[in-house]
Amino acid sequence: MKSDKFRLLFYSMLFLLAPTVRAYCQSPINADSLLLHFKSIVNEYRIANGITPLQVDAKMKSHTAEWAKRMGEKGLVGHGAGLEAFSNRINRNEYLNSFEVVLENCTELITPIKPLITDVLAPPNVKPYIVKSCAQKLKQREYAMYCFLMWKNSPAHNKALLNSQTTHFYLSSSTKNGRSYLCYVGRSS
Repeated sequence: MKSDKFRLLFYSMLFLLAPTVRAYCQSPINADSLLLHFKSIVNEYRIANGITPLQVDAKMKSHTAEWAKRMGEKGLVGHGAGLEAFSNRINRNEYLNSFEVVLENCTELITPIKPLITDVLAPPNVKPYIVKSCAQKLKQREYAMYCFLMWKNSPAHNKALLNSQTTHFYLSSSTKNGRSYLCYVGRSS
């Protein structure tokens, strides 16, 4: 019994004296956090441009999540073709088909499973996010900013973010093979 107390004391002291070891690991994209941070970022942008803020419409979650997952399965970003074309997906969605304006933005973020060094060609305001993501040091708000900047730097996608007729949106992501595929849908009232 005395030796058990001594052993416990010894290991406790050893633990306290051991140097602190920190492991840095990029946390995966958290869907709720992404949505919350993106809403804040896009609404600041819209307000700065004289456009009313967007509200989250959870009824669009299954639509955006399904397309984000499908892009990940295919390893291809886009609005689809044939039966999977955006217009066909909207026509099959009874809820979204009832709105006059429905817009979609899609993108892919580099979110590697292991740290990697990269030198990609990217707009200057996006590159720091790519570098941090590749080093696995991106925080949740930074994921949302990375996504936002990808669309802000594309004239057609930026136009969708600033569409004054859209009042609601949803954003989903799906991660596969070190890439995160994101689907944003905005709709009118």
